[in-house]
Amino acid sequence: MNPDAWRILAQAASGNALLQAVNQACFRATGWPIAALAQRLDDQVRLVAISDRGQLQPTGVYPLEQAPCQLLYRPHHPEHSHLLCGHLERFPLWRLRQQWGLQSYYACRIDTPLGEFHLFLADRQRRAEQELPRTLLNTAAQRIAADLVARQQQLHQQQLEQALQVNPQAFVRIDPQGRMRDPSYGLSALWQCPLADLQDSDWTRWQQHRPALLGPLVRGDQPSSGPAVDGYQAQLLPIDPASGHLLVLTPSQANALPLSQGLPNQQDFRERLRQELARLARNQQVAALIFIQYQGEHTPPWPELAADLRQVLRSEDVVAQLDANSLALLTACFDHHGEAPRQQIQAIANKVDKQVSQWIQACSLEGESQLAVRLITQWDHDLTQLLDPEEATRWSLASPL
Repeated sequence: MNPDAWRILAQAASGNALLQAVNQACFRATGWPIAALAQRLDDQVRLVAISDRGQLQPTGVYPLEQAPCQLLYRPHHPEHSHLLCGHLERFPLWRLRQQWGLQSYYACRIDTPLGEFHLFLADRQRRAEQELPRTLLNTAAQRIAADLVARQQQLHQQQLEQALQVNPQAFVRIDPQGRMRDPSYGLSALWQCPLADLQDSDWTRWQQHRPALLGPLVRGDQPSSGPAVDGYQAQLLPIDPASGHLLVLTPSQANALPLSQGLPNQQDFRERLRQELARLARNQQVAALIFIQYQGEHTPPWPELAADLRQVLRSEDVVAQLDANSLALLTACFDHHGEAPRQQIQAIANKVDKQVSQWIQACSLEGESQLAVRLITQWDHDLTQLLDPEEATRWSLASPL
């Protein structure tokens, strides 16, 4: 077999680029011009990617019963088996045969945790069994199977990271070796510690650093809880032996503000904002103010909206009533690494906007609402100016920050 084929297949590639490499390797080895990756979805076949002499072609879906790959999925057919079909006249309705004028088909089944796939070669000429790149196709199938799993894991990791960036809850996973994994943004903001410093840090170090809050917690087969400290209670929940435990920090009842007590007024809010400015200066971080203004004939029921907002905001965020027609939300420190955290602020503003719209509809209000957003930095000092909605940027879904 041509050694160049193995050299091509050994090159680093993923996704469609990997299939193109398989196509080029098989063409160089035995002259098969077409390679494709397909997935069986019940009675349909989804063409994931198809390459003709290294050039990607349009994909699509076709019925399983019309395609030769149906023979790969017969009952009791062994996994990772091969199929050579040199008489495609048996499948006159197969769309690829009609479109490409195919005469020969050689496939390898790939079963992965993600589903049933198969890799196949095709040619417009009839092929004999001695022309099959069996070993090369086996190796290609193994690489594609590993790549499918790796890319799915990478996608899940990206989705997890995106969720953690704006997750209002304070939590972190502690692996069996006692290292902290996948910390949430809520924990980063609560402890005023960048996500990068939390990730892979030693759990026992944090227990020593916060003995009152975390010291009583024990990693075991049963949930472990500690006392309320500084308005928060820590819980350590077992996940499974391979994943370890989940540390969750929740506001204690003493830290929660019952609706019967009303919302913080502007004076209380100014004091909380003053504390936040001091913290921003110490840690060189940023925060944000979101103003919710309502224009209508009647005073809106702000406590109901505040209760709805607390369900989607972080526990350390503060909602206060500025006057009869406006509410303010202080969303605490962002780990911004020197750049304005526009994506995080936009995600929070989206949540607020959605809750406000639902609140207006639920309360049958006939007025209009308007959101405005202001970024707060360590250089801001004038509280009156900060709390002026006219100094903030008007926000809408059509034109976000």
